[in-house]
Parts: sequence; structure tokens; C-alpha cells
Amino acid sequence: MKPDDFDKIISKIKSKPDARGYYVFGDEAFIKGQILAAIRETVIAPDFAEFNYHEFRAKELRDPKALADAILAIPMMAERRLVVLREVENGRKALHDVIGELNIPEGCVFVAEANPQKKTVAFHKRLVALLEPIECTIANDREMTQWVAKLAERAGVKISSGIVNYLVERAGVNIQTLAVEIDKLGLVAEGKPITKSGIDEMTATSRSVNIFRLADSFTNRNFEETFELVESLLEFGESVIMLVAILKLELFKLIRAKSGEAGLAKVRAPAWKLKFYKTAAGKWTIPMIRNALIELGRIDVGMKSGKLTEREAIIQALAEISLKS
Repeated sequence: MKPDDFDKIISKIKSKPDARGYYVFGDEAFIKGQILAAIRETVIAPDFAEFNYHEFRAKELRDPKALADAILAIPMMAERRLVVLREVENGRKALHDVIGELNIPEGCVFVAEANPQKKTVAFHKRLVALLEPIECTIANDREMTQWVAKLAERAGVKISSGIVNYLVERAGVNIQTLAVEIDKLGLVAEGKPITKSGIDEMTATSRSVNIFRLADSFTNRNFEETFELVESLLEFGESVIMLVAILKLELFKLIRAKSGEAGLAKVRAPAWKLKFYKTAAGKWTIPMIRNALIELGRIDVGMKSGKLTEREAIIQALAEISLKS
């Protein structure tokens, strides 16, 4: 979703307070959060919000009847009430079956939020038919850079197009992460233009960003950067077990990416990130991936034997992976 498209959607929501409902789906939590906030602000009168807002988590909803009852309830001292069902993908089959049969009365706006693994799943099709669908995903790097420029402008941060691209390359995990980085950079810059050195200094101290950079560097076979990031994360107090789990997950994603488009579709990542995995998969062979999994598995053995420290065990494993690949 481009920022301009986002603005149009927000304007449309605000012009239709009596809409039947919305299906807000995709992997960009920041965009979904902004859209859900706009819907709530538009639909519910602030004076009686607590009486006319009901939110469910699909995983915790044991009886689908509770959702239907909330939708059928009469608004209290207001024209409308808002019912939100979050994380629909985690709901039980009984809930998914009920969704397609919902009868949304006048005076209620129903919003379903989800991150479906595939658009072919039954609940997704039912919600698309029942409600107005709004897909919250980033299709490519260009859209991501457009969002950074928009967020920087909103925050009053001075940043050139070249620096925008550098920030996306450095910390472009998702829009939420980039929004946080922009806020931090704005505070440090104090009205001055953002520079590459400023980005390096700020993002280097971000544990969450470094975790994503670790995954990307390893997947892309940039082992020099992988070693540096492992050292940095260990200094942050990150556990070796967690780092190994992250690296193993990346290897399993590579296996899926190497199996073709069908396998790549099973990787839960934005469209622009799937292109990254498709390219990175070409740098690995199946024997390389198998060897890497074996070496990562030996880390636990090395630590339990007492012969190696946690740091020594993971560094040795990464060295073996880089040398044997």
C-alpha cells in the first residue's frame, strides 16, 4: 500500500461512518493500527465509547455466539457501535464457519483484522465477500521508501531521498520499526538533516533491528557482518539459544524458497521480503543448508560438554558454516 492510497482509504472511512464493516488484513501492523484507529474515531462517539465498543481476540473466543450477540446488540445512547475481531487467522474452525453467516444490522460496524497466510483460506474469502477489504502490505522497496519519506515529513525530520534509501536498507524491517527509528533520529538531529553516520550510530544500538540484520546477513551469506552482529547481540545480553533459533528459521525459509514458487508462498513475509529470500536462495545449495543445520545443532552439544562457552560455540559453528559452504 502506497502512502497516497492509505490517505485515500482514511478519507473514505471518515466519509462513511455508517459503513457495514471492514476486513483489515496484511502483515504491516503499523498501517493496520492506523486504519483501525481511524475507524474507531469515525464510528464511536467519544462520550459513550466504553458502552459501544467491543473487541475480541479470535484465539480466546471459545463461543462464536458471543461475537454474534455483540454485533446484534443495540447501541447505547449513540447511533452506532463498533465490534472488532482481531487475529482471525488464530480462530477455531467453528468461528470461521460462523463468520460467513453473520448478519450485520444497521447501527453496527464490524471490523475483522487478520494476517492470513494465504488468500485462498476459507475465512479470508468469506470476509472479503462480507466486508470491505483493506489490504495492509508493502509490495516493494519503493513503497517502503515512500512511507519513510511520509513519516519523516510528519515528524518534521529533514531527510534526503538518498538517506531515505539508506535507512530502509539499514533498518527496513517493517514500517513500525522504521517509524521508531525516525523518531529517534529526529530527537538526536535537533532540526538538522539526517546523515548516514547518524543512522549508523542510532540503528547500531537497536537490539531489535540488529536481530533482523543478523537474519538478513546470514541468509545473504554475508558472514563477516553476521559475526559482528552476533558479538553485538551477545553484548546486549541476547541468548545464544535465541540466536540459533533465528538462524535455523532462516535456513528453513531458504529450503522453502528453493522448492519453487509454491514453497516461497509458505514463507510468512511481506512481498518485498519474499524477493529477498528468492535471491538469497540462489546463493545456497541444499547440502550447504543441511551442513549449516548440523553445525547449529552442535552448538548445544558444545555448551553442555563444558568445553566451550556460549560465545565460542556459536562463533565456531558460524566459522564452520562459512568455511564449508
